[in-house]
Amino acid sequence: MKSFFSRRFLSALTLVGVGLTTSCAFGPGDYKVYTIAVAAEVVDPACPDAGDPEDVAMDVDTYLASGTYYVFAGPEDIFYLDNGVAVLEGMTTDGGFEFSGQSVDVEVNGPQTTTSETRTLVTFNVDGKAVSGTAVTTISYSCTGDGCGDNTTCTRTSPFVGSEIDGVDIEHQI
Repeated sequence: MKSFFSRRFLSALTLVGVGLTTSCAFGPGDYKVYTIAVAAEVVDPACPDAGDPEDVAMDVDTYLASGTYYVFAGPEDIFYLDNGVAVLEGMTTDGGFEFSGQSVDVEVNGPQTTTSETRTLVTFNVDGKAVSGTAVTTISYSCTGDGCGDNTTCTRTSPFVGSEIDGVDIEHQI
């Protein structure tokens, strides 16, 4: 399973950040837009599709994926990160924001119970019109019962940097 913020997925995103250091308030219904550049995803060797460590060590990819996020304020100091496909809830931090989401899939098949859990944590720091941060997706697989294999945990990390886009209006067609 690819990261929630894989490079292909990020190429269709827009990052809206909040300028916490500015004098204007950011309340329900407000948003800002940032364009971002995402570095190559760092894949934990424990991931099933991580590849051969010797082959991966020889790979070089200096291209950055282009994207955008939409961050908007909701009621009761809850903030939202919209990537065009899914939305994560979050909150402000001392330096910016932190957004998270979780998906748990439990399957019972006879004497076995398998659980797949995906957790995504997106953190970014706002410094004036600049933003930087990481999107970390952790995928855990566990099995209980007869005939189970090893339980695994896999982490994918996507660092990004960006800049605020001034004068952007978001319009939706129904």
